[in-house]
Amino acid sequence: MTSSVRMVDLDKARALVLGAPRDLLTVAVFYRPTRAHVEAVRDAVPFDLFQAEPESLDGIDGIEVLPVVHDRPDLASAVAGAAEMSGGGRVLVESAGHGGRGAAPDWSRVAAVGNLDRVVVAGGLTPDNVAGVVATLRPGGVDVSSGVESAPGLKDPILMESFVEMARSGAREVV
Repeated sequence: MTSSVRMVDLDKARALVLGAPRDLLTVAVFYRPTRAHVEAVRDAVPFDLFQAEPESLDGIDGIEVLPVVHDRPDLASAVAGAAEMSGGGRVLVESAGHGGRGAAPDWSRVAAVGNLDRVVVAGGLTPDNVAGVVATLRPGGVDVSSGVESAPGLKDPILMESFVEMARSGAREVV
């Protein structure tokens, strides 16, 4: 298990999930977890989805998966393959490498994937650009972390509120 400035302990994770609105999907994010770690978290925290690299998903059953696909030239086929392994058909697309760096994928390559209603887009999103990304791509969801931080691992409530407001604004532009 790799440590991160964004990692929270089980008690805090449980409180966050239990305090979330019921219509909001909660996602446990892992980076190269062991099966035992995922199962321990699953037993302690009632999250909806398990997000990790596809190679980390072997042998983990009973949890809907949100596999991570990194931007690459064959993105459309990679997304299709990851969607097949996902219990709900959802896939998260982010920049090449691993997340948490604030780097955006090639949005034109993401758009070329086609129907994005089951795709969560991530990487480089901020309150300043999320409305345009949502209005243009019409994804099934957006993921943000560093784009709403005042320092690594420190979420800024004002940036978070602005991000949600702007994401909703972009969604309204689509309708």
